[in-house]
Amino acid sequence: MLKIFENTATSFTSNGLGPLPDATSAGVTEEVNGIFELEFEYPITGLHYAEIKRNRLVVCKPDPYDAEQAFRIYSISKPISGIVKVNARHIAAADLPGIILKPPTIYPGNLNGSSAVQSFLNTPSNYLNTSRFTFTIEPSSSNYCRVPVPMSVWDLMGGDEYQMLHAFGGEYYFNNFNVTLKTARGVNRGVTLRYGKNITDLKQDENIEQVFTGVYPYYYNDENGRVLGDIQSTGSFNYSRIMLLDCSSIDWYELGYTNGTDSQGNPTYEGAPTKDMLNAYARDYIAREHPEKPEISMDISFVDLRRAGELDTVAELSRVQLGDTVKVIFPELLDSAVEAECTKIEYNVLTDEYTRITLGDRTKSAADSLAYESKVISAIDQQTDSLTIKLQATDEGLMSEVARAAGTEAELSSRITQTANAITAEVTDRQNGDTSVLRQLSTEISSEVIARNGAIASAIRQLAESITITVSNGTDRSTITLTGSGITTQSKTIRFTGDIVFASALSSAGETSINGANITTGTIAAARIDVDNLTVKALKTTTHREGSSYAGFEVTDDGYVSAGDGTVIWITDRVVINSRLQATGITTTGAENSFIRNLYQSAGPTNPYCYSRNGHFVTFNWTGTELEVYVDSTKIGKMTLS
Repeated sequence: MLKIFENTATSFTSNGLGPLPDATSAGVTEEVNGIFELEFEYPITGLHYAEIKRNRLVVCKPDPYDAEQAFRIYSISKPISGIVKVNARHIAAADLPGIILKPPTIYPGNLNGSSAVQSFLNTPSNYLNTSRFTFTIEPSSSNYCRVPVPMSVWDLMGGDEYQMLHAFGGEYYFNNFNVTLKTARGVNRGVTLRYGKNITDLKQDENIEQVFTGVYPYYYNDENGRVLGDIQSTGSFNYSRIMLLDCSSIDWYELGYTNGTDSQGNPTYEGAPTKDMLNAYARDYIAREHPEKPEISMDISFVDLRRAGELDTVAELSRVQLGDTVKVIFPELLDSAVEAECTKIEYNVLTDEYTRITLGDRTKSAADSLAYESKVISAIDQQTDSLTIKLQATDEGLMSEVARAAGTEAELSSRITQTANAITAEVTDRQNGDTSVLRQLSTEISSEVIARNGAIASAIRQLAESITITVSNGTDRSTITLTGSGITTQSKTIRFTGDIVFASALSSAGETSINGANITTGTIAAARIDVDNLTVKALKTTTHREGSSYAGFEVTDDGYVSAGDGTVIWITDRVVINSRLQATGITTTGAENSFIRNLYQSAGPTNPYCYSRNGHFVTFNWTGTELEVYVDSTKIGKMTLS
């Protein structure tokens, strides 16, 4: 479970600002004397998403066995399809590069022995700013470190000359604010990883480019001349590959040699070393650096028997932690069983199990690894008055960033992050809150443009089988999804302009369903409209017979017929005008009276006419004295007006 804490938190036993239960993925990667990072993905609709901010702390387990650790957020991606990617670094690796040590009073600031260094690091007055960390150094050594100038704690912990890893060796173990330099990070628990039992996959890399059968030391100086040592063997080989070891810049006094005193009587070493000194240094180098060993690395996917429901005693025999030595049996790739150190772990926080472990020699020495990590954490910066250029390389990928400094005409930045499976490009205008993001994977290309800090956004997501376009303004959203079988459109309002041509059922016989309640304005024009039932509030004729007394009429919603001049006519078996009987004695044949009684609609190109309810066509003809009634062009009667 992930939990989010304020950036100043020092205790992590509570839920802090709240849990983050909706993470879609979460993984911790830790390497011996190397990276220690958390990466997770979280939906913008997830619980406590608003609490995820740069510099805050996310707490989770780093592996199946250790206590929860705090990771400081240093990167939050822009949302892609509603998901952000968050990167965080262990609090020690994040904070120690910014905690500065004051140099000791006596120059050049030597700290003699591991106990002196431990005491120096645990003394608050030796810091320019506050440190919440405590330090333990397990290797007992008389070698010394040096703090000649103000220096970050992280730099002192590194592997350069006069730094802790170089002086004492060992492997770091981080437990939140407690830092321990162990003689060895792990142990040999007797664990055997065997193909078919708990190994599901193994990939082996072996590099013999830096394997040497012997080391040849030498010294050269224009004033002191040249001294050559003897080749120091590194082992038994059936070939020869000699490494040249340049000892010209070594401070022999620092290694314990003296051959005189300075003007104040202090011991010194001046001039060239002896041949024996060169040979001794070469032997120490072989013991320390092991140039006879190939770089071997095995990435292993294995079944954690602890998660597979095995008995506790069996599960314990498969327990692997960072730094542990394990035996590997994989006949398809390895000629025999080999023992190797677990140098890197990848842990799934959500499922509480390893996804991969790396065994073998570290790809970089402990010294180089931490020094490299220090550079990454501090960022490789190139600055001008208005621009900052950063390049960050890790085992996972490469990130480059160019930013215009704050206070210039606009706070702009562009970033490209490249990993083995994705490339992400991002351009941000922090002043206006605008960002565009383009991301490419092997199965997907997506882009997003965000304005006003997320108030307005548009996105395009392209897969092999579909393309989706989305635009939102904070309250409304429109989406068009295109697939091989159809198009889906969703929006608050859909508006068409210009000609719309339907090449399917609308151009030939077929059916198109339209909810008539949605037709609220405009005019429908057609040569003929057939309906089963028509209810109208007002129906007017537009043409009439010349000379007709009641030229043009309309049928109102009360069933009356209004003449064009406003006179109201009601026709049944007699003619009533303005509620007054105007004609009687209608002569008809048979049942045709029903045609007249049921008149309900009127219009006509020349004469006023109606349709009866049973579909017959009724017309009227005014002769001057009589109103003639025709049904289907046959005269059926007449009305005499009184």
